Parts: sequence; C-alpha cells; structure tokens
Amino acid sequence: MVGGGAAGVVIPPMGVGEIVDGGLTLARRNFRLLVTIAAWGVLPGFAVQALVSAAGTSPIAPVLGSLVGAVPHALAWIALSVACAWLVDPQFADGSPTTAGSFRVALRRVFAMVRLMLVLAVVALPLVIFFPVGIYLVVRWAAATNVVVVERAGALRALRRSWELTARAWWHTAVVILLATIAIAVLELVLTGMVGMVIGIAQFLLQMPTATVVLAATFRSAISLIVLPFTAAILTVLYFELRARAEGYDLNRRIVELAAARP
Repeated sequence: MVGGGAAGVVIPPMGVGEIVDGGLTLARRNFRLLVTIAAWGVLPGFAVQALVSAAGTSPIAPVLGSLVGAVPHALAWIALSVACAWLVDPQFADGSPTTAGSFRVALRRVFAMVRLMLVLAVVALPLVIFFPVGIYLVVRWAAATNVVVVERAGALRALRRSWELTARAWWHTAVVILLATIAIAVLELVLTGMVGMVIGIAQFLLQMPTATVVLAATFRSAISLIVLPFTAAILTVLYFELRARAEGYDLNRRIVELAAARP
C-alpha cells in the first residue's frame, strides 16, 4: 500500500494490481495537494482555450485555442509528476512537496519534456503503419517522462533509460498500463455520466444554450482535475517499481533511511 508523506514510501517490486492500487492510494491520500497542482494548469488552460476559440472567427480558431490551452495543461502534468515523485522519495528535492515548489521544478524540466514529446511525435507517424511495433515501443518507453522528471535526463537519454528499465518487464509494464487505463476510464466514465445528468437537468431548467456550454466546459475541467492526479500517481509508482525490479532501488532507499536513523 502506498501512502506518501514527509518520510516518503519505499516501493518494492510488486504485482500489477498492487502497482495500480498503490498509485490510486498515493493520489487519494494526497488528493488536496495534487488537485491544487492540476488546477493551476488545467483551469488557465481551459480559460485560454475558451477565450481564443471565442475571439476568433476563423475555422482554425478552435484548433489554435486547443494548442495554446494545452501549454498550461502540459505544465500541470509535469508538476504532478514532480509532486508524486517528491511524495514517494523526499530526497527528490529539499523540503516537503508544495504546489509552488512542484511548478518550480517542472519549469526546469519543461524544455527536456518538450524535446521528448517532439521525438515521440516524429516516431509516432511511422508507428501508425506498423501498429504492433508501436504497441511494443509505447510500453518500452512508458517510463520516459518520469525519467525526465526524476533523473533530469534529456529526451534521448530518457528513452534509452526507459528501454533499460522495461528490458525484462515488458508484459509486466504492459498489463499495468492496461489495468491503469481501464481504472482511469471507469473513473472518467462515472464522472462523465454524473456530469451529463447535471448538464441535462440544467439545460432543461435554464433553457439558456450559452450557460449550458459554459457549464459543460466547467464540468469537463473538473473531470480533468480529478483524473490527472490519479494517472500521474500510477505512472510514478510504476516508474519506481521498475527501478526496484531492475536495480534494487528500494534496497538503496532502505539503506539510506537506516543510516539516517542512526544516532
């Protein structure tokens, strides 16, 4: 069971269900911090997207709005990964994890993350043609974003490092990703269903299309605020579990903690 806190938590090699449960627990126990971090990026992102889309008369205005709004959204994702790593391993940075501290660290990682995304985007095009190969590579590179965040690696180094961590754990990683995707999809489906009911009732009562659109956008941002922390937490737990499995990172943590506890 993963909790996180001032002392962090040692993540040993675990089963696939334990990893997903550990990520969900990490997010649930630190939900206030993580949802605040998500809000700092998601809410401005939705606001910018709405403003750009509403201000433009061109057909490309919605697309431009989505691209511009994705910037703070992506920064929030990096900050969430930072906070989750900080909660697991307090040696990641000085002090206790905070919203401002997570974004400060995220800003120092943002250019490396952008380069990683560009490399993956270039590679993704041919992988659409060779779909089975694409699935294989997605799993082998599943830890790359966490490597950028935790190990301060560049794009190519992050891909190589993820390749090393998943070398003997492809099926293990693939099943974790599958279970995590199902868990997040179920959560999102439940939230979307609840939101749909509320919007339907509001549309019937208000009879105001504009207000309904604003309400729908607000609820969509709320769903993102809830879903993103759980997704980031599961991937972070998977990353540290892969390190424990591949290089005994959990044992190193225990040795450090024992040494620090000695008078």
